Amino acid sequence: MTSRVEYIDSLDLTISGSRNGLTPLLMWYAVKSVSFEEHQNRIKLCLEIASQATNVLNELGVPAWRN
Repeated sequence: MTSRVEYIDSLDLTISGSRNGLTPLLMWYAVKSVSFEEHQNRIKLCLEIASQATNVLNELGVPAWRN
Protein backbone atom coordinates (compact mmCIF):
# COMPACT_ATOMS: atom_id res chain seq x y z
CA MET A 1 0.00 0.00 0.00
CA THR A 2 1.31 3.40 -0.93
CA SER A 3 -0.13 6.85 -0.68
CA ARG A 4 0.94 10.13 -2.22
CA VAL A 5 2.40 12.70 0.19
CA GLU A 6 1.74 16.13 -1.25
CA TYR A 7 4.27 18.18 0.76
CA ILE A 8 7.20 16.04 -0.41
CA ASP A 9 5.71 15.19 -3.81
CA SER A 10 6.54 11.53 -3.33
CA LEU A 11 5.02 8.19 -2.44
CA ASP A 12 4.97 7.02 1.18
CA LEU A 13 6.28 3.47 1.14
CA THR A 14 6.44 3.00 4.93
CA ILE A 15 3.99 0.95 6.95
CA SER A 16 1.07 3.31 7.59
CA GLY A 17 3.28 6.41 7.41
CA SER A 18 5.57 5.24 10.19
CA ARG A 19 8.86 6.93 10.97
CA ASN A 20 12.22 5.42 11.79
CA GLY A 21 12.53 5.16 15.58
CA LEU A 22 16.28 4.54 15.55
CA THR A 23 17.31 8.07 14.62
CA PRO A 24 15.73 9.80 17.67
CA LEU A 25 17.13 7.04 19.88
CA LEU A 26 20.65 7.63 18.56
CA MET A 27 20.25 11.38 19.10
CA TRP A 28 19.04 10.83 22.68
CA TYR A 29 22.01 8.54 23.34
CA ALA A 30 24.47 11.07 21.88
CA VAL A 31 23.09 13.80 24.15
CA LYS A 32 22.86 11.68 27.30
CA SER A 33 26.20 9.85 26.97
CA VAL A 34 28.28 13.04 27.28
CA SER A 35 28.48 15.43 30.23
CA PHE A 36 27.25 19.02 30.04
CA GLU A 37 30.84 20.23 30.30
CA GLU A 38 31.87 18.04 27.36
CA HIS A 39 29.01 19.50 25.31
CA GLN A 40 30.29 22.98 26.19
CA ASN A 41 33.84 22.02 25.16
CA ARG A 42 32.62 20.63 21.84
CA ILE A 43 30.62 23.78 21.15
CA LYS A 44 33.64 25.99 21.92
CA LEU A 45 35.79 23.91 19.58
CA CYS A 46 33.20 24.12 16.81
CA LEU A 47 33.01 27.91 17.21
CA GLU A 48 36.80 28.20 17.09
CA ILE A 49 37.00 26.09 13.93
CA ALA A 50 34.22 28.13 12.30
CA SER A 51 36.05 31.35 13.17
CA GLN A 52 39.33 30.06 11.73
CA ALA A 53 37.63 28.83 8.56
CA THR A 54 35.86 32.17 8.09
CA ASN A 55 39.13 34.06 8.54
CA VAL A 56 41.03 31.86 6.08
CA LEU A 57 38.31 32.10 3.45
CA ASN A 58 38.09 35.88 3.77
CA GLU A 59 41.90 36.15 3.51
CA LEU A 60 41.70 34.13 0.28
CA GLY A 61 39.11 36.55 -1.08
CA VAL A 62 36.16 34.23 -0.62
CA PRO A 63 33.32 36.07 1.12
CA ALA A 64 32.48 34.10 4.26
CA TRP A 65 30.65 34.86 7.48
CA ARG A 66 29.10 33.19 10.47
CA ASN A 67 25.53 33.65 11.61
